[in-house]
Amino acid sequence: MTWSQQVSSVLSLASAVLVSIGGAGAILIMLSSWLGKVWAARILERERAELNKSIESTRAELTSSIEREKATMAAFHEAHKIELQEMSSKRLDALNRRRDVYARLATTMRILLRADMSNEQQGTDKRAFLAAYDEGYLWAAEPVATSVRELILTMEKKASADKALKLMPANAPEYVRAQAEVKSLDAAARELYQRCLLEMRKDCGFPDSAAEHRIVSFA
Repeated sequence: MTWSQQVSSVLSLASAVLVSIGGAGAILIMLSSWLGKVWAARILERERAELNKSIESTRAELTSSIEREKATMAAFHEAHKIELQEMSSKRLDALNRRRDVYARLATTMRILLRADMSNEQQGTDKRAFLAAYDEGYLWAAEPVATSVRELILTMEKKASADKALKLMPANAPEYVRAQAEVKSLDAAARELYQRCLLEMRKDCGFPDSAAEHRIVSFA
């Protein structure tokens, strides 16, 4: 019960007593009623002032806390500004290196799918691919490096299957199965080749790309 409620209860009780003692109590009742309202107003005003004071104090504390946090964050940013700049520069450098090696990989990987060229040209293109592959191992993103590795493993299997098929007589019982295995590995190699290029494209700044790379060859 607040002070105002307590005062009102006391005055109500006093009024009842005065009424019970006679007519002169009417004046006293009016005076007590007026006095009660004055006291209640003063008590209410005091409580309002205390509440406003508490609100202002809390607001000042919150403002001070926010300012301290801002100062702390500003000091942290300033202390690590050079470090953040260096990190950003390294990331940009790494991205540029990846883009360069991806361009070389993309243009030399086709040697893995082509056989219609001279031995001299094959030797040149293979050396170029191996150099790009070695550099790509250092700088390529994990999905790209994994895709290229799977492509190379598939091409190694295909080379072994091609060699076995060439040494096998056409009328051998296993010839048809060996021929089907070569075709299957060839299709898998083409699919992996396309996936490698798509992973490179995603890492170069198109993470949501679904564009299919078409393998084009000219007779």
